[in-house]
Amino acid sequence: MRFLTSLLGFLFLSISLHGQIGGQGVYSFLDVVSAPRVSALGGKAVAFDEADLNFALWNPSMLRKEMHGQIGLNHMNFATDIATGEASYVHHVKNVATFQIGMRFMDYGSFQAADFQGIRSGSFSASDHAFLVGASRKIDSSWTVGLQLKLINSILESYTSWGWAADLGIAYRIPKKRFTFTLLLRNMGRQVESYAGLREALPFEIQAGLSNRFEHMPFRWQITLEQLQLWDLSYFNPNGLQTDPLTGEALDQELNFGQMLLRHVVVGAEFRPSRSFHFAVGYSFRRRAEMRMLTRRSSAGLSFGAGLRLFRVYVNYARSIQHVSGTNSHISLTFDLDDFRRKNK
Repeated sequence: MRFLTSLLGFLFLSISLHGQIGGQGVYSFLDVVSAPRVSALGGKAVAFDEADLNFALWNPSMLRKEMHGQIGLNHMNFATDIATGEASYVHHVKNVATFQIGMRFMDYGSFQAADFQGIRSGSFSASDHAFLVGASRKIDSSWTVGLQLKLINSILESYTSWGWAADLGIAYRIPKKRFTFTLLLRNMGRQVESYAGLREALPFEIQAGLSNRFEHMPFRWQITLEQLQLWDLSYFNPNGLQTDPLTGEALDQELNFGQMLLRHVVVGAEFRPSRSFHFAVGYSFRRRAEMRMLTRRSSAGLSFGAGLRLFRVYVNYARSIQHVSGTNSHISLTFDLDDFRRKNK
């Protein structure tokens, strides 16, 4: 109980902090989701309580012993030559904890180097990496706590930066009702070595989640509340400026309470009729609000995906609609080492 009291106290003290959204801050690649099963559920699913190590990458309190031996490889084509991905492994130590190690990267491709006059002098590359170590432990039959540490390295041409971050999660389960509640503090840390002498803040975020699986249906739904450390997620959008047709005056873009609340909400659901197949769909209200166009309908904010087990390997694929101009494709391979060991025996 002392731990829970301290955690809740930190949460309430953090409400006044400003979240690093909209491309502000440093190491924003930490928030880019490449795992297709997570992306298909709206991009954030911190309480989705399934035995898949990819959910534990985004909330260490989701780590559990049923994931022992799992290896996951994720990849996403982000835009043009930009690619991102993850690799991770889970190992359970009886009566100690469940551990996860992994690596996340984002490769920005090759760029043409030029001076202020536009004279080219060659090319350079840029990339970001994070090395992950996570662990979770059950406190009792209902409570689980998880911690993930991240060593971060960023290379932009000749500039290098190092930093560290930590994710702290706690999960509460009601097994008889198949409910899971979670609270997550992401990217607590600092930039140790800056690019050019100016340290920047990390993309700190508070999330909370709820999920439930039906008793007599192969169906699980989830709700994630994002950016809880910052209530007002609105911003001035010059492309969304509208004028009164009678007076010609600019109309106020201020959001009402309902619109403000929805920008914190991500919803998703997964239909899994067997262990070998699932289909999922999700929706991010904030992505929809920020990426919609007034002159054209789009499905921005919507994501969907499916997974299939082939020869002891789970293949997952997802599409997330970012804007009317394009979508992201996600693919992953997940397999259990114990399945191959049993086959050999």
